[in-house]
Amino acid sequence: MALKTVLCVALCGLASLASAAGRPIPSNLKALFDHAKVPLIPPGNLDGHGQSGFLYCGDYEGVVYLKGPKGRLGDIDVDCDGANRSKGECANDLTGQGQTSFKDEVQGYGLDDLDANLHGYVVFGNEGKRPSYLPSDSGIEPLSVIAVVCNNRLFYGIWGDTNGNTDTGEVAISLARACFPENNLTGNNGHEEHDVLFVAFKGEEAKPGANGADWKADNFNTFEESLAHIGDRLVAKIGPKASESTGVAMPTPSSPHGGLITITVVLVTVVVIAGSSLLWASLVPSALAILADEAYHIDYHHALLGQPGAANTFFHRSSPSSVASLLYTHSDKNILGAVNPKDGSVVWRQNVTEYFPQAVGSSNEAFLRAADNDDALVSAFGSGVSAWDAIDGRFRWIQRVTDGVVKDLELVPDRPEEIMYRHDVLVLLGDKKGVLRRLDIDSGSAVWEFKDESNDVPFQVSVASKSTGYYVALQHASRSGYKIKVTALDLAKGKQTGSQYTLNSDTEVFGPESILLVGRNAAAPLIAWTDKANTVLKINVLGSNTIESIKVEHEGVRHIKIHVSQSSSGPAHFLVEYRTDSASWADVYHINIKTTSITKAYSLPKIQGHSVITAGTNTNNENLYFTRITPTEVIIYSSVSDKAQGTWKTSEVLPEKSQNAVSEVVALESGVSVRFAQVEESGDWSLVLNGKLQWTRPESLTEAIAAAWTDLNDGVTLARELEVEGHQSVPMAYAHRLIRHLKAIQQGFPDWLMEMPMRVLTSFMPSDISDLIQFGLGQQIILATRTGRVAALDSGRHGKVMWNIKAVENDLDWGVKAITTQLGLATVHVDDGSTLQVNITTGEVTSRTPPTQKVASIAFVPDGAADFKVGVEEHGVPTESAYVNGIDAFLVTRSGDKRILGWNTSKSKAPMWEFTVPEGQKIIHATARPAHDPVASVGKVLGDRSVLYKYLNHNLALITATGESTVDFYLLDGVSGQILHTARYTNVDITQPIASVISENWFAYSFWADTSEVSAAKGYQLIVSELYESSTPNDRGVLGDAANYSSITNITMPHVISQAYMIPEAISNMAVTQTRQGISIRQLLCTLPASRSIVGIPRPILDPRRPVGRDPTAQEAEEGLMKYNPNLEFDPKWHLTHSRDVMGIQHVESSPTLLESTTLIFSYGFDIFGTRLAPSQPFDILDKGFSKIQLLLTVVALMAGVSALAPLARSKQVNLQWKSS
Repeated sequence: MALKTVLCVALCGLASLASAAGRPIPSNLKALFDHAKVPLIPPGNLDGHGQSGFLYCGDYEGVVYLKGPKGRLGDIDVDCDGANRSKGECANDLTGQGQTSFKDEVQGYGLDDLDANLHGYVVFGNEGKRPSYLPSDSGIEPLSVIAVVCNNRLFYGIWGDTNGNTDTGEVAISLARACFPENNLTGNNGHEEHDVLFVAFKGEEAKPGANGADWKADNFNTFEESLAHIGDRLVAKIGPKASESTGVAMPTPSSPHGGLITITVVLVTVVVIAGSSLLWASLVPSALAILADEAYHIDYHHALLGQPGAANTFFHRSSPSSVASLLYTHSDKNILGAVNPKDGSVVWRQNVTEYFPQAVGSSNEAFLRAADNDDALVSAFGSGVSAWDAIDGRFRWIQRVTDGVVKDLELVPDRPEEIMYRHDVLVLLGDKKGVLRRLDIDSGSAVWEFKDESNDVPFQVSVASKSTGYYVALQHASRSGYKIKVTALDLAKGKQTGSQYTLNSDTEVFGPESILLVGRNAAAPLIAWTDKANTVLKINVLGSNTIESIKVEHEGVRHIKIHVSQSSSGPAHFLVEYRTDSASWADVYHINIKTTSITKAYSLPKIQGHSVITAGTNTNNENLYFTRITPTEVIIYSSVSDKAQGTWKTSEVLPEKSQNAVSEVVALESGVSVRFAQVEESGDWSLVLNGKLQWTRPESLTEAIAAAWTDLNDGVTLARELEVEGHQSVPMAYAHRLIRHLKAIQQGFPDWLMEMPMRVLTSFMPSDISDLIQFGLGQQIILATRTGRVAALDSGRHGKVMWNIKAVENDLDWGVKAITTQLGLATVHVDDGSTLQVNITTGEVTSRTPPTQKVASIAFVPDGAADFKVGVEEHGVPTESAYVNGIDAFLVTRSGDKRILGWNTSKSKAPMWEFTVPEGQKIIHATARPAHDPVASVGKVLGDRSVLYKYLNHNLALITATGESTVDFYLLDGVSGQILHTARYTNVDITQPIASVISENWFAYSFWADTSEVSAAKGYQLIVSELYESSTPNDRGVLGDAANYSSITNITMPHVISQAYMIPEAISNMAVTQTRQGISIRQLLCTLPASRSIVGIPRPILDPRRPVGRDPTAQEAEEGLMKYNPNLEFDPKWHLTHSRDVMGIQHVESSPTLLESTTLIFSYGFDIFGTRLAPSQPFDILDKGFSKIQLLLTVVALMAGVSALAPLARSKQVNLQWKSS
């Protein structure tokens, strides 16, 4: 009876806990959950919200569920639409709407509308979008029950709203907070993990109707429970369709009548402990749950865009039914993309230069435009115009023009004869003569064309209405200035209407840069310019030839900027901002369109210091608001009132000055709410909502040009100490270790004691990377950018930016050549001979050295415990420092694209040898073995136990030289300069990437080649070669018995074995994994620019000894050799980036850790990607599934069982003794 009571208490406690947090997931629904995680379609190039790869699936009987690419489920965005949309946790929601999609039907249930704070509704379907899906077409009824599996629990909601995007994963705030109570979800932040399943049910039986649910419940739990009687019945019927259930084993619930079970005292004890442990485990936060896969957990990715352009960044809703706006930009790197304002994640992005490669490197201006409530984006760059889907970034059409480069791009309002929300494109072209062309928004074809036959300079076009536009050009005056010519056009026909007029501006306008603004739409029908001294501002209202002059009252004005509404439906108001070196102020003006008059409304007060002003149209009532951003506060003004509409302090979240910003304002019942995205002085991009920093995107890292690893826990120092001890005698090594341990105790014991409670607690949780920092898995990466910044990223915290400092004032092109780290400091070496030293923990600059001598590269020569820096001049000559310090070292340098030079710094200032490529060739790469390249074994053991001895030479250099259609690879000895091996390939496309790498006793390279006389292969090729001392096993060649050898006098030629493979795409960069002692197998790391990914190819796959044309023998199979296949497909398991879209990688770095199984990978160049890799599996790390709790409970259970059985055993022994006597 006591046992039953204990079990009842434990189980009842679990039941009550489940009732308060959803319900357990039935086995058949769990099977559907697991089924939905299996990838269904190949992953696309998109990531995050709005993915077109999400599907609504109906392969299970009677239900429709959401399934995404990459084996991902839905996430949870928060919806606050409906009644009380600004109450409670929805107070900070900028996108809430006043009604839900089924408001009319809800009113029949006695409610005004659904309340997101009470009714757990789900947003389902993509009505009116591409691709479009309407759930009712599948038999799903409005306001019907939907099952939501989240956080390992089951909840019931209703289909209560429709979605404007092409994915779902959006629920009412009440349901979101019930699913993830520990995440503190609000109207402005959601659950970003894709681990939620949404299941909708077909038919009338899924619809509660007016009486089937407690619609007037006063809390979420009551309403959710009222749906359970319908939900439980529907969930019980879930199963695969008959035609698709073959091979699917559906779990069946266990019967409570399974027969008689005999339980011993030990098992009873285990059951009690297990029951209590389940109760305790249910209280553990979900963040500590055991992960099924390490993908997306041990790696990190910063998907970057570049610095957003001030004129090409804006908030935009793609349709009136869209529940939220996205943040669009065309960056300085010509990346077009959309960002989710809630969390800063990239919804989609496109590299515009891939469509206009001829414009790369030019100074052409880029343009990005979107019209109100239109789902099309139009961009222009160089001599091309293209259209994109605003929701998912899909390419629609492209027009490459031959009339010159694009000077301006605008959108014509609604077509007069067609439906709303469609906008054609106006593109202004011209170098010498202006051409204005209207393009159809659906196809990109020309509708009409207007040519300016004069020699005036085309400048801009303004769209006053759907039928009227103005073409603005600069007309050469008799003096050095320009007059402004304005031509009115009929936008429906492309004809001139009325007469042209010319503004006398030749005394102020001396080029396009003199004009401050030409308004783009009806909300800004003006042209503004000023004189060189900024003493007078002149404004013309388009359509009138009069000029308004506004005198600038203050002296010392350095900058004048005019802010207008970017929305054509906004009021015709504008703000003039004035800046001096130390202060700023502004005036607000109104335009009377009928009389073309301008009146001053009010002035913003003058403030000292830096400030930025943005203009934004209210998303609800289309009023124009001006947001003033200072380092200490954010103030909102309406264009019709000088009274501040809202003020927020920002001193804690805006430490850097803003370069520019865009804002979005929402009028709420309690006032206004504003969010603005600002470009910081560093080039990073951040968003602030009502004075609170929401996210920061490290866009400055797109300029990274050098990187170095550093270990905050001094793991490198420990490795060196262990290496020293390994070369000492036993007594000396013991004394050295004892002294080291005593110093460690003295320095670290107080901190260790303070961390003890947390260490004990976390030791019982599933292990994370934080537990492994002491083993070198938490290394930091120091990055230097060409814009003069130095930053630190923590690989143990998913690539978090720890600090980012401005290192130099000249940010045009900082020529960083290398970064070295030692003793908590990072030293940046620059091409002018200067250095910068930074504290790796704080980012504080500790020292600088002035420029000395210009160098083309920097080499580091081992010199005892440290490395000595040697600069190399442009023609491959080492600087004087290599000789004056008396370093005895061999250097190999590159002189231009023709010569390789070898140097001995201790003997002569002339090269010891010189290698010159033949006429018609030029050197493109010179590759050496990595500085850390340990060799665990000097030979390869064959299947018959014989040994092939590796050709190991630390001085090898692999030279790549190209001709007109050839590529040659030369393997040189770096000490003697002797050629050890050569390979030539013909019919090579040298414009395609050519990559190479060398490590240990092997090297690899790749290129694209056409068929030739010696090879029928056509396509991308990967060649791998291995070097051995002899072709005969157990034979070390002529130096087999020698104790020493010299590369100068006794050089031997290696035996080379090679194999070639056809690969599916180009490789732009190669690297090799590095582990501490080189015991783990190596992987060849290849960057694939076409698929924007990085693959790690295991070295055994590339073994050039694979048998050709036959199956391997038993002994070869024992070595792991497999039959040679010339086609090498990249196995999906090799993709280190998984399905991520990793763009612009130029460098891949590997760093060993103190765990032999594990290496750290870091890649940069545009995006940032990092991960940790175990090429031979993590043989020295406990698996995440290892449970210390389970182990401890097992030990406790055994101890309890032994304790319970011990008296019985002793009693039995005593009884046996009595019986025997």
